Order: sequence, then C-alpha cells, then structure tokens
Amino acid sequence: DEMEAIVAALLLAAFLRGSRLSESALSKRLREEIGEEVTINLDAVTSLADDVYAGRYKPEQLGAEGAGRRVELWVGTLAGMYARGQLHRKDDPRYEWVVGPTEHCSDCARLDGQVHTAAEWLSSGHAPQSRSLECKGYRCQCRLVETTSRSRGGF
Repeated sequence: DEMEAIVAALLLAAFLRGSRLSESALSKRLREEIGEEVTINLDAVTSLADDVYAGRYKPEQLGAEGAGRRVELWVGTLAGMYARGQLHRKDDPRYEWVVGPTEHCSDCARLDGQVHTAAEWLSSGHAPQSRSLECKGYRCQCRLVETTSRSRGGF
C-alpha cells in the first residue's frame, strides 16, 4: 500500500513538474489521464515490491542485474510522465525532440530534431517514453528540449 501511494505521488509530481501546473489547476480530463497511468503502473510496481519483499532478489542483485532492470523501466515511465506534462504547458513553448544515447526505434529516429509547439506535439500523439511509439517507451532516452528555433519537420 505504501509503494502504491509513492508511485501515485511520483507520477503526479512528474506530470506537474513538466506542465508547471498546480494540482488544483488540473482539469477533470487530465486527472483521469494521470489516474489511468497510475493504474497501469501500479500492477508492475506492486509486482516488483512483492518480489523484493519475498526475497526473490538478493541485495547484490538490486543493481544493473535483476530488480535494477525492472526499476530502470519504471524510471522511464516517470520521464514519460514529465514529457506528457511538458505538452500541457499553458505558455505553449516550442520543443525539439532529442534522441538519447541508445538504440532508436523508427519513430524516435524520425522525430529526432523536429521542432513543434507543445500543442502541436500533444495533438500529434507523440511524446518521449510513450507507449504509442514503436519502442513503447522501453529504455527510450528521448526527451523534449525547449527551444526558440522555428518549427521544422512533419509528424
């Protein structure tokens, strides 16, 4: 139960930080969207917590091997929530899609270097670490970087 509360709080915090909104400024639709993401992630995090508490992972396995790999995937989800928040900024900044130092799916490779407003990214349905990407956001290290550059690229 504690782990579930922590997950819900972290996902909400990541979204709020990216959007620069206060929790009280969230619309009902955004609350539902965040709630759906929390629900999806609770199963995975609860399963991880159960495995750790059951002794499936020894302390030396909590790093890059074993549980560490599962935690790494979940951290990507936090980054994805931050990126989703960025697309809801009221000032509608321009963002450039920047790929990270990893293998890229065809979606991320195609979007690399494109610049669009937050609203345009939002309406396109593309966001880093998103399940809508070919990579499904797994080990995706792409991000949106605020820029003053003119729009470029096509979705």
